[in-house]
Amino acid sequence: MPASPTHSFNRNDLVVIQPDYARVIDRGVIYKVVRLLPVNIEIMPVGGGKAWRVAPHQIQPAPTGAQAIVDTIPYQPPLHSGQVVTVAGPGWKEPAEKLWVVLKEKGDGKVSLALLGGAGGRYWPSVPRGWITPVEIASVVLKPREEAKTSS
Repeated sequence: MPASPTHSFNRNDLVVIQPDYARVIDRGVIYKVVRLLPVNIEIMPVGGGKAWRVAPHQIQPAPTGAQAIVDTIPYQPPLHSGQVVTVAGPGWKEPAEKLWVVLKEKGDGKVSLALLGGAGGRYWPSVPRGWITPVEIASVVLKPREEAKTSS
């Protein structure tokens, strides 16, 4: 049975996962306390992402100066599978006007994408989330296809 926590947490406190419980992708991530539940605490990554529940003994207060780091992280809403997006960033070789479909958003800040309309089964498994911009589907203008000219 885990020892009782030495620190009580409040809503909006900044915390980090204890090193003994942290997965590789959790190390260095700052979380905000979202809800205090009867047994566990619900936390969410400050930079955006999925909320999850942890036992109070698995977290500790964020290091001093964490608020300055948090203030520089822009919020990015989560992406959903099937969402249409555009991609632009350093080293991205595809045209910025191409449309892509989100396959999944990973917990490490990377997104798997496929070209809208297909690319022969090819997909891009590790595109940084910061390069991606969601597209409002209502704003997409489709160009009519040129009909193949048949000679008679």
